[in-house]
Amino acid sequence: MLVVCPSCNKQCRVPDSHAPEELPCPSCRKPIRLAAPAPPPRLTWARPSGGEATFELRGTVTIGAADANSIPLADPGVAGFHACVRPADGGWLLEDLGTGATTLVNSIAVRTKRLVHLDWIQIGRTPMRFLDNPQLPVSLSELYGSEDRLAERDCRSLEPQAGVPASLKGLHQAAASLAAIEGELELLQELCRTAGSLFDADRSAVFCLYGAITEKPPLPLRLDASWLADAASGQSMAEFRVSSTLLRRVLDSDGPFLVKNLPEEPSMAGSGSVLESQTKSALACVLVCRGERLGVLYADRTRRQTPFSIEEQALFGALAVVGATALAGTRQTQRREQELLTRAQLARYLPAPLVPEVAERRIAWEPGGQYRPITVLLASLRPAPAFAQLPPQETVKALNDCLWLIVGEIFKAEGTLDRFLVLAVTAVWGNPVKRSTDAVSAVTSALAIRRAVDSFNRTRRAGGQPEIEVAVAVATGVAIACGLGVPSRMDYTVLGQPVNWVANAEAYLQMGQVLMDEQTYARVQGKVPVRPTATILPGEPHGHERTFEAVVEEPAARVRLTQPRRVTCHPSGGSRAVPAIVTEAGEGEVTLTIKPGELTEDRLELVFDAGQSPVAGRILERQTQRDYASRELEVLAVAFAPDSWQPLANWLRGD
Repeated sequence: MLVVCPSCNKQCRVPDSHAPEELPCPSCRKPIRLAAPAPPPRLTWARPSGGEATFELRGTVTIGAADANSIPLADPGVAGFHACVRPADGGWLLEDLGTGATTLVNSIAVRTKRLVHLDWIQIGRTPMRFLDNPQLPVSLSELYGSEDRLAERDCRSLEPQAGVPASLKGLHQAAASLAAIEGELELLQELCRTAGSLFDADRSAVFCLYGAITEKPPLPLRLDASWLADAASGQSMAEFRVSSTLLRRVLDSDGPFLVKNLPEEPSMAGSGSVLESQTKSALACVLVCRGERLGVLYADRTRRQTPFSIEEQALFGALAVVGATALAGTRQTQRREQELLTRAQLARYLPAPLVPEVAERRIAWEPGGQYRPITVLLASLRPAPAFAQLPPQETVKALNDCLWLIVGEIFKAEGTLDRFLVLAVTAVWGNPVKRSTDAVSAVTSALAIRRAVDSFNRTRRAGGQPEIEVAVAVATGVAIACGLGVPSRMDYTVLGQPVNWVANAEAYLQMGQVLMDEQTYARVQGKVPVRPTATILPGEPHGHERTFEAVVEEPAARVRLTQPRRVTCHPSGGSRAVPAIVTEAGEGEVTLTIKPGELTEDRLELVFDAGQSPVAGRILERQTQRDYASRELEVLAVAFAPDSWQPLANWLRGD
């Protein structure tokens, strides 16, 4: 660490590992005070139960709903592995991990963003704050003596309010107050109040613009009493009549519009609203932001005789710009929040790649009923009876972990999650996106679910925990896709024959079985291993229907050779020969025992006997273990391409 002496301005180096709070300068021997090391960067957020949580960043940090994350979030709108924060080029980089739910930094959706101090991060419903480790400021007194003299000299010419008109100060305060308001209704009320007080108006209003501007009355303006304020009384007004001619001239103008004396204006003198309100003078300006007309800001004087001035006209235009910018920002925030909510809801049912497509309407997903050819999958969970003896928390966690695996396999096969039915899950292929491979994808997903649950049960079995079996039914046909429910709670689902078939088949499913109907079989025949079953489902239109079962092909187990075989390894691109012993063999894979340090390459060639052609392959993993003589040996698993496996298989059989 390099420090500068404040007395002699000489540099000296202090080891980072041993930095005392104070040390003498090597040149002038005067003491140099060292600041304490800054804390590491960190993320802070509010806990749902109250209080603030803090996580220090010392390496790559993952954030999401899965328990394996560094920061797990209990939020249905957050993906399993949603985002990560990692060190990059001396700073910290936030990355969205390709989720459907958007990651926001300072209210802007990002894929990657280099974080700076006090950045605001929004993941689902959880806002976080990034706090960097800023360096402590250096006191001027350490270098130049007391700061009081400098402050007195430099600040004499700094008079913040000298020569600034009171109206401009009010405009500055109005801009600050409007920028701090989040709700649209509160913003419009504050804009009305500001226009009334800043310009000594008797009445002020904001007319919100809806639809296209028409040539004939009525104007496309909507008046809301809560948005209109009487500057004199401060009370809301139920009715506020303004000359339509005046508003049309304002909408046709490019800037603030001023009428100093309405009774003497020929085009508006006979207006009923002018006569009724006895309006003397009026100011109006269109609220425009990025070319979009949002409404009209209006103020008038009905009791005061002094008309508005040209200077007030210019200032009124500036207030309209400030108000339009704040209103557009509020509406943009509302649209973004609604979009995030929509995406979070879609992510509950759709695979991640489809969420932005549906949310941005690149794919139609209409709530009304319509016929669609679909394939339906129902996965039924069968917990072991021993679960009745477990605490409810353990039972629920085991079921949710198993459901997490099932839904993950459905999304991998591009299926749409339909609903949870107590101890069952239904998914759909063909809605909202229809593909020619929907039936194959559904059956492939069913087989993947079976394998994933088998692996899940092996882990539970090894820990002495009860298992959860799964059985799957798949059916294909035409169904009605529709929104079903009441206005306060509606689900987008499917109804029809294939849905009835899987619901009926659930009672006849055996443990670990993947059952399908004839229409599904006709689409997957020759693409997925399938065999007919003796299961007959009653209640079908013709009395019975044949069923078929997808065959779950178990991978060949690796076995330990009773007689280890010697081979010679040649690293790719080299002429060295390394002796090795084949100790285990399986389909497409063998395990070799080699002295440690002999092989560092990722590919090698095996030679079994003299005169035979070598078989090339790649190293899968390296593990260090001890042999019977307690010597360190490195075990390498080598996988071979299918066309090279047959010579090795023949050699292992002794052919």
